[in-house]
Amino acid sequence: MSRRRHRHEDHDEHPSEAWLIALADMMTLLMVTFLMMFAISTLDLKKFQTFKQAFAKGTGTVLPQLPGEGVPTEGEAANKPLAPKNGNPVPQASAWVPNPGGPAKPVLDRAKLEELRKVLVKQIQKAGLADRVEVANDPRGLVLYVTSGVLFDSGKARLTPSGDLLLQGLGPVLRPMGNNLVVEGHTDNRPINSDAFPSNWELSTARATAVLRHLIEHEDVPPGRLSAVGYADTRPRAAGTDEAALSKNRRVEIVVEAPKLAETTATPTPSATSSPTARASASPTP
Repeated sequence: MSRRRHRHEDHDEHPSEAWLIALADMMTLLMVTFLMMFAISTLDLKKFQTFKQAFAKGTGTVLPQLPGEGVPTEGEAANKPLAPKNGNPVPQASAWVPNPGGPAKPVLDRAKLEELRKVLVKQIQKAGLADRVEVANDPRGLVLYVTSGVLFDSGKARLTPSGDLLLQGLGPVLRPMGNNLVVEGHTDNRPINSDAFPSNWELSTARATAVLRHLIEHEDVPPGRLSAVGYADTRPRAAGTDEAALSKNRRVEIVVEAPKLAETTATPTPSATSSPTARASASPTP
């Protein structure tokens, strides 16, 4: 009995160490994995320099340089002169400033907007969208009325493929001008109540914002010229509850704002010899 107990105690004092082999294998695999990741992430400066020069040549922009290429690294003084290289001074790199949009774009007056309207009408007729897209001039400026069936599916605020194509065609027209653009969302008077849109206010605003984002992100229209607003069903174009009226009221309006007329009326300066009566008669009649 004592001999069996002794053997059992000896077995407990020397447990199996097989788990050390598995741990060593795992540590080896982790080390190899991190070494491979480090090797892949190492930047080839020569290839990057070639790419950067080709990109700068194609876009005409000045790109920032990597540390060691003429720009002080983080923590160094920006105005610290760099050491000469081969006896020649290293040129200082200027700070990179993104192009704010180039020269000011021309603002089209009402006469030019009327010419643009005629061009757009022809293009819309050519595309077979005359019954879905309307172009007109009103006191706001040039207005494109696009029925929601072209841009969005019913109850949705995500652009359809046909909506993408339409805005792609408008991009080259809207991009070069300097007029402000207002995107207005409108719905019919049928209520909506979904998880995404509790009412027509949210739906109309979301549709206007979707068009605005497309013009900024895909058509390069400067965001400072754009604004979006939703009117729900408060500004119908057609009266009635038939499908033709409802379809006309479900729309997005893209307004190219006409420039405001400058104040041209100047207040006359009275002469030193003019009487109070003469000064009063010179002022405009209320």
